[in-house]
Amino acid sequence: MHHWLSVELGVAGLKRLAKSIDASLAAVHALLADTISEATIHLLVSVNELNGLTAWEERADLLGLRPEDVTACMHGGEEAHACMLKASLACTEASLAYRQLFLWLHRCQKR
Repeated sequence: MHHWLSVELGVAGLKRLAKSIDASLAAVHALLADTISEATIHLLVSVNELNGLTAWEERADLLGLRPEDVTACMHGGEEAHACMLKASLACTEASLAYRQLFLWLHRCQKR
């Protein structure tokens, strides 16, 4: 491992690898924050509107809405949003850990 890092990869290769991993984690984090987060929020808003429709029994019967199904869907949407937040946090923590690792490797190579 030492031979590969110091001789074959070198300082420039290590910097390129660090930038590549950092860019990949940033792209995943951006996808989670911009796309998936917005989608789960829109899902929750739509399901909440359906939940409001279930209060009108005559309208809900016409549409075939059952309050227990809408409530179950709401819980599923909340769980999906919570999982997205956990994944976003894990991505941020991984990015920080990789930055620290590559900083340490860079310092070791300079010695």
